[in-house]
Amino acid sequence: MWSDNETKIRRFLRDPDANIWTRSFLRRAFNDAQVDFCGTAGLLETIEAIRIPPEYNCSYNYDWEWRHITGSKNYQALIYHHPGGFNVCCFSWEVEHLGFSAGSGTDIGYAFTHPWEAYMVSDVNKPVPAWFPEQFEKALFVAFDKDPLLFTTKKKVQSGDQSWLNHTGDPQYYFRNDTESNELYLYPRPPVVWQDVDGAGMVISTSGDTESSETGTILDLTGAIDNQNDGISTAVITAENNLLMIYEAHPTDIKELTDESDYPVFLQKYIEYATLEKAYSANTDGRIGSLGDYWGWRKQMGLEFIKKFRWNRYADRDFRLISQGAGSSRQYRGPRLPDEYPNVR
Repeated sequence: MWSDNETKIRRFLRDPDANIWTRSFLRRAFNDAQVDFCGTAGLLETIEAIRIPPEYNCSYNYDWEWRHITGSKNYQALIYHHPGGFNVCCFSWEVEHLGFSAGSGTDIGYAFTHPWEAYMVSDVNKPVPAWFPEQFEKALFVAFDKDPLLFTTKKKVQSGDQSWLNHTGDPQYYFRNDTESNELYLYPRPPVVWQDVDGAGMVISTSGDTESSETGTILDLTGAIDNQNDGISTAVITAENNLLMIYEAHPTDIKELTDESDYPVFLQKYIEYATLEKAYSANTDGRIGSLGDYWGWRKQMGLEFIKKFRWNRYADRDFRLISQGAGSSRQYRGPRLPDEYPNVR
């Protein structure tokens, strides 16, 4: 727990009674050190299953509404038009009708306010998103219905398929609009498989699984992922007809004395070294530059060990370097066959 980390840090700071460094200062320094450690070393990997159609907490229209929404996984619906006096429209031609644009754009399909509504119709006027996990940092593996998906760009999807917006079938790729939003898009859009959620509270059993006497009240869920980040499990999501993601996670901030770092114990000592470096280098009565440099050196040595460890993980892998010839400047488009046809080029 954070209380144990703080005790060790204060022992090296020789400030057990918080006369120089306050609790809030050390907690903030520890959280900053976790973020720096995540960007430099990584190693914080997790797995999560995401229900398709995705479940968002709520939808909103205007930017100012976002600050009044609690929780994560919130969807900004419809078209928010800034130049036109901050109007929200369902279709792009409405902007022109109001006199805020002189273009001649058209829209086909249905507008939707919740992403699950898009799976009720065949044509939509916007891409249908799914959310990345809250602590998502970098995708390592993405699969739909246990089939791996490749990453592509929106530009490639649009240039290769004129009807990409409403192309449905077995997903082969996923793309992002930008790196700032926490959403991804599946291409083609998968057919809907409605999965009912029954009951509430604690999951005590699932079909085909039994409670283990060796692990207490923990259930071994074959082929399923506990989708609750903390507390008791309230949802069991299988990998079938859903999105499965392995990703590098962003560390959770420490807020209370009973909070625990997401990093294992053998890595937490390097984060403590970084916290000590920040404490001894801060402009306080306890500032000692030589000790700040010392703990910074120990932190850097730990990072070098971790980098060497990550590199050695690739030692038994075989790499092959090939050169790719220059592609044709002209793009030849063939007929789009149904998904049942084999993928042969």
